[in-house]
Amino acid sequence: ARALAAAPPEDPAPAAAHLPPVQLTVTEVLADPPGDVNADGRADRNEDEFVELLNPGPDLDLSGWRFSDDDTAPEQQFRFPAGTLFPSGQRLVLFGGGAAPRLSGLVFVDDGTLGDGLANGGDRLLLIGGPAADTLFSFTYTSKPGLNQSLTCEGGPCQPHGQLPGRTLFSPGLPRALYTGF
Repeated sequence: ARALAAAPPEDPAPAAAHLPPVQLTVTEVLADPPGDVNADGRADRNEDEFVELLNPGPDLDLSGWRFSDDDTAPEQQFRFPAGTLFPSGQRLVLFGGGAAPRLSGLVFVDDGTLGDGLANGGDRLLLIGGPAADTLFSFTYTSKPGLNQSLTCEGGPCQPHGQLPGRTLFSPGLPRALYTGF
């Protein structure tokens, strides 16, 4: 009888490179826009929604990374264009759609909605990237329907943007001074 030689084992596929979680802060969320927030001349309940992020960590190359809420199919998630660098210390604003002609800096617009639309009562937001399509950042907010202003989430739990004196209903892309006296 002739012995059969076993074929050498195949090299296992290399493990996908996983990226560490990123250091981001959601500084403002507007799920219930009170009007034409992106200043494109048209009030639209989906296009005027926005999320503002602050990058307190190192510079990030967001090329090809996706941003959305947690119940949206990958092909419907916003994909950052090639060459998108998110510098340390900077803010990034993502609107649901339309245009944002009066804002400068890192401002992006989706195809008409952020994911399947930001839920007025709260939602979970995800940043997905890297070769393994890892969730690198997630953030959950809760709100009340009919708030008609953004939530500011810097320095603690999210609060209505206009709650303190001198605050407007929203301020995409702009740092907010902390009100320290009553």
